[in-house]
Amino acid sequence: MRPAKRMLLRAFFIGEIVAFSYLYLFGPQGITAIMAQAHENNGLQERIKESRAQLAKLERSVQDWNDNSFLKERIAREQLQMARHNEQIYYLT
Repeated sequence: MRPAKRMLLRAFFIGEIVAFSYLYLFGPQGITAIMAQAHENNGLQERIKESRAQLAKLERSVQDWNDNSFLKERIAREQLQMARHNEQIYYLT
């Protein structure tokens, strides 16, 4: 092989290695993109855990509402300002 051709092949090979390394690290499917997606995935997993905890809390609240008639009356009196038919209401200022 001639030395000029050998140098050209070496330069091409080095350029190919540099291009491959750049794409491997910074390309659309490279290491940095994968790391960013993993970070986003972890954040979404945390949001899922928080949402499940909030859902369980709301389900317990609905279950308490259905099981306890005293709770229904207390909420109606305190939050909705309701009273029974024969009761007198006093407002304190």
